[in-house]
Amino acid sequence: MWGDGLPIRPPTPEAVAWIMTGTDLAPDYVVPGAGRIKNLGGIPAVKSLAILLAMAGGRPEYFPVLLAIVEAMTWEEPLKNWGLSSMISTTRSTFPALLSAGTIGNQIRLGSGYGLLGPDPRHPANDPLDVPSGS
Repeated sequence: MWGDGLPIRPPTPEAVAWIMTGTDLAPDYVVPGAGRIKNLGGIPAVKSLAILLAMAGGRPEYFPVLLAIVEAMTWEEPLKNWGLSSMISTTRSTFPALLSAGTIGNQIRLGSGYGLLGPDPRHPANDPLDVPSGS
């Protein structure tokens, strides 16, 4: 795994277990409809996604949103028109942007307004991960 210049935190067993409290799904459960992630053929199992979220400094309440995003991005039918495979295998600068609507954005403090697609001094990307001790 590599990053985009933002801090990557070690996915300790404690951090991953804490993230897993954000779902009732089994760790080996594969996100529905996803099959394999294009182009490398990875399988998006719940524990793999929990590890990635822990590395990004996420919190358990973000996990249901991440699971929905992965399902939406990897679902076979929309891929025919969306072009995720082309987007992640090009040499030009592209990145998928996703929008979330509804009350979940407020509940998990999803960025909106100032700093939506960039740095937000009130919620910097390198805030320390608050993993409860003993989790």
